Order: sequence, then C-alpha cells, then structure tokens
Amino acid sequence: MTTENQQTQTDIPLTTTESTSKPRSRIKKILLIIGIVIAVFAVVFGLLIFKGFKDKPLVEAKVVEYMQLVSNQEFEKAYNDIASERFKAQITLEKFIEATELFEPQYSGFQKLEFASFSVRKNSGAPTIYEYSGIITYSNGDKGELSAFLEQENGEYKIDGINVKISPERAMLFR
Repeated sequence: MTTENQQTQTDIPLTTTESTSKPRSRIKKILLIIGIVIAVFAVVFGLLIFKGFKDKPLVEAKVVEYMQLVSNQEFEKAYNDIASERFKAQITLEKFIEATELFEPQYSGFQKLEFASFSVRKNSGAPTIYEYSGIITYSNGDKGELSAFLEQENGEYKIDGINVKISPERAMLFR
C-alpha cells in the first residue's frame, strides 16, 4: 500500500556496464586514431614549413645571382652554372643567349630583388620544385615582377625556369 508521498517502486531492468562500455570503448579508439592521424599530419606539415624557411634564403640567393649574371650579360656563366639540366635539355646555350638578348628590358639594370612569396612543391616521382616570387627594382627605379622555379641537383639549387613581367613603359625604353 502506498501513500501520496510515497512512490511506487517499479522494476526497471538495469543495463550491464559491459553493453555501455563497448560503444564508449569503440568511440575512444576511433577518437584516439583520429588524434594520432592529426598529430602526424601536423608534424609532417611543420617539417615541410621548417624546410621551406630553411631553403628560402638559399633559393633567393641563387635567383639574385642568376639575375645579376644575366644583367651583366654573363650568359654563358648563368647557363652553365645556374641552369638545371632539365632547363638545358629544353634550350641550347645559343638559343638561351638569343632569348635573353630579346628580353633585355626584363634583365638589364637589375639592382635588387624584394621577397614576395616562397613555396615548396613535392611531387611523387618528380623533383621537389621551389617557387620564389619577388619584386625587381632596376637601376632607374622601375619595378618588375619575378617568378622563378628551381630544383636541387647534387645538393645545389638550379633554375628550371624564370618569368619576369615588366610594364609597357619599361619595355619602350629599350626600343
């Protein structure tokens, strides 16, 4: 018999801790695996960024050296010492000299290079490509935009390709 203030006791089947711990245990394992994957990804990403920061000044120095050599019309030295084997396979020294003379406004009077961006692209089965971009200042104060692509050969950075954009006004100075 129950009074108003008493509650009726009902038999509720209790679940065993075994049945609730299995899904929780499974969720914990999945979260642990996801956490490990994220941690490994973060470490790898961090190492790539560190490598990029380490390589940037060396790549930049090679691009500046190339620009100085071509600006000083030391084409053979730029081609033989700084161009990559892949670059040389695409163009002979004679064609390189012809092309460089055609693009005199892009190189002549090179004074300095200001950093804009740097990236490292690692492709499986292909060499790692280092892309450097910057702003060129010429001796007369003109500006230009540079994008250079480099790779490592025997531990040394070599130019794969270079693109220099200038204003139409600068191009007209060389007509």
